[in-house]
Amino acid sequence: MAVPCCDANLFEWQLCHLACACRNVLHWHILDSSSFPVKSLKFPQLSAKGAYSPAATYSLDELRELVEFAKGRGVRIVVEIEMPGHGSFSAGMPELSLTSCDDVLDPTKDSTYKFLGDFLQEMTTVFTDSLLYLGGDEVGFDPKCKWPGTSKCGYHCFDRDPAVAAWMKTQGSMFRPRVLTVRRKVLTNTKHSI
Repeated sequence: MAVPCCDANLFEWQLCHLACACRNVLHWHILDSSSFPVKSLKFPQLSAKGAYSPAATYSLDELRELVEFAKGRGVRIVVEIEMPGHGSFSAGMPELSLTSCDDVLDPTKDSTYKFLGDFLQEMTTVFTDSLLYLGGDEVGFDPKCKWPGTSKCGYHCFDRDPAVAAWMKTQGSMFRPRVLTVRRKVLTNTKHSI
């Protein structure tokens, strides 16, 4: 039996059409450098200072309703929480961001990983799919790059910040392993699989 979609809002209408077209996964890039639309209860300053406007936000309950709406139509919502860059964390929590590069989390601070653990724990109460995409493809570090700061090397904020570059040379590329450790702990404490 088909589920009627005539009363659905635009997002729900799109989910209905995904289902009608036999598409069963929506990869939702929910955060971006230009907006933080998620109204976190633990970190309300993120959307208060990072969203386009108060009207351009989703409460956690609204997000849960969308996830359930999608499930009812056989569509999985796989959310992407972009990090260390493009996540728009800096508007609401500038103390966790690099000053040398807009909107990039500072990998040298333990407080960054504590925050990410708390934030991801909250998001797993909303987005219940077994997959949780964390991005990680925007910021790089390549000490062998012959053209630092150019598009040939990618977006290398870690190279541009002297303190982070020094840390990366001694620690190696530790952001991803530390975030994956945080993610593993979060997913272990929820019904998500790794």
